[in-house]
Amino acid sequence: MITFVMSGDHHYTITTVLETRSHARHGGIIILTFQEFLRMPKLPVSDYVFVDLERQGRDVLAAAQARLKLLRDAMPGMRVLNPPSPCLGRLEVMRRLYQPEINRFRVLAATNLPHDLSFPVFLRRLDDHEGPMTALLPTAAAMEEAIAALLKRGIPREALAVTEYVNARNKDGWHEKRSYFRIGDRLFPSALDASSNWICKGNVDDTNKVDTHEREMQFLAGNEDHDIMLHAFDAAGITYGRADYAVVEGRPQLFEINTNPMIERPEAMPKGERDYSETVLTRWLDALAEFSPAWPGEEARWIAVGGASIAAPTMTGHHVRRAVRKVLAVTGRLHRETAVMRRLRTIGIMR
Repeated sequence: MITFVMSGDHHYTITTVLETRSHARHGGIIILTFQEFLRMPKLPVSDYVFVDLERQGRDVLAAAQARLKLLRDAMPGMRVLNPPSPCLGRLEVMRRLYQPEINRFRVLAATNLPHDLSFPVFLRRLDDHEGPMTALLPTAAAMEEAIAALLKRGIPREALAVTEYVNARNKDGWHEKRSYFRIGDRLFPSALDASSNWICKGNVDDTNKVDTHEREMQFLAGNEDHDIMLHAFDAAGITYGRADYAVVEGRPQLFEINTNPMIERPEAMPKGERDYSETVLTRWLDALAEFSPAWPGEEARWIAVGGASIAAPTMTGHHVRRAVRKVLAVTGRLHRETAVMRRLRTIGIMR
């Protein structure tokens, strides 16, 4: 049994793919919000994966760290990926990656900027994965002007990060981004994208995207960056997530490690990209099975854990999902959620 602990608004990163196909983990995965993990008097007897760490405040991560300690006391031997800690916020992770063997650039809080910034820079939010909010800013004056414009939009300075730009052009002159996944002891390449624009997200609707299908499949078939990426994940203290990076002068430069990356549904991808998506999905499911093997007839058990406060709120989102989760939670069958939601998707009640 595996329990994912995540933001209530971002469960779609795994539920979309888990609830739209037949797979061996139906009945073997429970999804809790951080609030549910903190407030439920009983928690699942399972292994745990904490995701969305970069979206949580330090107070939530500290509370989750304390509750996890109580859970471990009640259930010795459980396995945990990404044990929560206030040290796993985005800025701290990027600070850990700024070292001679890994990153040569910095990601810094907009509230406490040094005098030796390397320009150009760009701004982004600390609590999302939407990418840059500005163009490349060539000077300190341009940066402060951009910050002021965002403040007028109601975005507090504390929510902003300043990133020193990395020229990620490959030998063909395209801006290239690679991705590597880690699930426990398993690491594997998961994407290679190129763009004529310096913002290379790899989205299927990106009009600047360059066709790299053949190179991407070759990249997925190999493991050339395994050792340096393992070192980077270890340095960051992250055991579940996807690192997005570029190889610059022969060395990976990590833009971020997303602890709740989207697992794409192959049938929703353009035909030319479905084989790539199937490869990543298969590896993801296999790695979860390696981390926490399922067994025939597995049923959920719940154990009393200290430190709970009040009754947990339900998952946010569609009213049908909220109703289903309420019933499953009351009956102790939250491990059946993906199977129930799959049936509802099949008959068109949910999408």
